[in-house]
Amino acid sequence: MQVVRSLGGTAITTAGSPSKRALLRGLGGQHVSGSRDLAYVQDLAAAHPGGAHIVLNTLTSPGMVSSAAALLRAGGRFVEIGKRDVSSTLRMAQERPDVNYGFVALDFIPPAVLGALLGQVSSRLAAGNRMASDP
Repeated sequence: MQVVRSLGGTAITTAGSPSKRALLRGLGGQHVSGSRDLAYVQDLAAAHPGGAHIVLNTLTSPGMVSSAAALLRAGGRFVEIGKRDVSSTLRMAQERPDVNYGFVALDFIPPAVLGALLGQVSSRLAAGNRMASDP
């Protein structure tokens, strides 16, 4: 959320438990919904009628992936960061041919690449580009 906000975006988030939703709100989440049922789709679609630019997904229950993908605007990007029951590229292309679909697994990123990415974040912070939730 902090990276999204530091880049001028709005983080739209879901969490399963009330305590996790409270944590997201405490971190500055403006649009926080539950993720245990599909009610979040209506909440988030109403908050952002133009659709999301990016969805970072970990949801796997029936209907969740399709519902999360439905929140994207045309040309948006769906990034799967979950580890189980991952949707296939073919399935996503059939459901939403107008969006990009990809996977990210931090534990499979080579250490040198991950180190370089973390170095970039550190450099930004050292240059005074603080995260949006900092006071």
